[in-house]
Order: sequence, then C-alpha cells, then structure tokens
Amino acid sequence: AAALAWAGLVFLPALVPLADKGQLGERYLYPSLAGIGLAAGLVAGRLAAPAALVLALPAVFFVQLRLPDWRDELALWSSAVEASPTPYAWAGLGHALRAQERNAAALQAFRAAVDDPLPDFTACPRLVGTALALGRPRLAASLGDLAVARGCRVDGGQPEAGVFAGQYAVALAFAGRWEEAAAVVDRAAPDPEGRLIVARAALALRAGDEATVRRLEAAWTGSEPLRDQARRILAGSLGAPSAGAGESAAPSE
Repeated sequence: AAALAWAGLVFLPALVPLADKGQLGERYLYPSLAGIGLAAGLVAGRLAAPAALVLALPAVFFVQLRLPDWRDELALWSSAVEASPTPYAWAGLGHALRAQERNAAALQAFRAAVDDPLPDFTACPRLVGTALALGRPRLAASLGDLAVARGCRVDGGQPEAGVFAGQYAVALAFAGRWEEAAAVVDRAAPDPEGRLIVARAALALRAGDEATVRRLEAAWTGSEPLRDQARRILAGSLGAPSAGAGESAAPSE
C-alpha cells in the first residue's frame, strides 16, 4: 500500500510537465515506476518471475509502439505536434527542421509556437532569425511585429531576448523602418550573436557617423566585415526589389 501510495503521489505532479511537453515526458514517470515495481515485487513473492513476465510483455509491446517516435529528433517532435500541438512542441519541431536546413517548414513551426495565446518565448528569436536565414528580412520584420504583439521582449526577462532584439533591429532597418530599429537598439538586452552591432553600424552609416562606424569595426570579431553588412542593409532599405537582390542580401547569421 505504501509503495502504491508513493507511485500515485509522485505521478500527480508529473501530469503538468507531461501535458506541457507534448506528452514527451516518459522520464517524469520513473519515480512512479519505482513504486509500482516495489509493490509488484512485494505482492508477487515466490511468483516474482511469472509476475515479471506478465508485466514485461505489455511493456515490450508499448515500447515497440513508441520506438518510431524516438527514431530521430524530427520524428520525435513531429509526433509531439501530432499528439499535442502546444507551443513547446511546435518550437521543438522548428529546431529539428532548422537542424536539417528545412527553413521554410521551420518558419511555419516557429510561427505556430509564437502566434498563440500562451507563446513559447524561446521561439521568438528563432522566428525572426529563420526568416532572415531565408533571405526575407522584410518578412522577418513583420514576424518580429507579430512576436512583440504576442509578448516577446527585446529588453530582457526572456530567453535570448537580446538575440531577438538584434535580429528584429536588423530586419526593421532592412525594411527602412529606421526609427523603430533605433528604438529597439536603444533598449535591447545584450546580444551575444552580434546583430545589434550590425544594426548600430547601419544606423551610424546612414547618419554619416563615421566615427561610430570605425569604433564598432575596431571591436568587431565576426567573420564577415561589419561595414559590408551595414551597407547591404542600407541598400535593401533604399528600394531594392522585394523579390530580388535586396531580399536575398540579409546579413549572415
């Protein structure tokens, strides 16, 4: 009775992460299984071996049913979205698709993760970043607007808020929305990926502030010249065709 009570008690708090993680929470059941195993062993006594066989056969059956979902990350998150299309599951699927360079599909997954009454804020930078990776900075700017409307922040307090701020600022600048880009840069959290620096350089280059551009260049450690990226942003914002060179010239990630 004590073993079964333990199994039940530790199962109750596992219900929340099981539901939240798209029913991918087998690991949350381990403490409950310890109680069930102890109870089975105590009851079985001398019949332990036959009892173990009775328990093992359905266990093997259900494991075989579940194995295809664990074949790889894409299969896992696709199954999660099918079983429970939560923002968390959509974000996981987006990451799996990005890992396979299926960016168009990943963009739709990240959008589903953010465009929800209870968005997954870890997907905020991925949503804008995937649109930039597709060479569509103007779409990235509009998706950044959507993300902000859903509660994504640029000033901290959320996972990778600074990364989101940098990508959003670059997209806004590329779209010619300079005042909005400057406002994001001014209140952004630190961006370890360096896109905020690219946005600042573009803003300074547009304003003719050569001193600031040189100061930023002196501290730049990226693989692509900072000034070149800033110039591409300026070229895109000055009327490059939306389906031509301007759209495909997003700064490198």
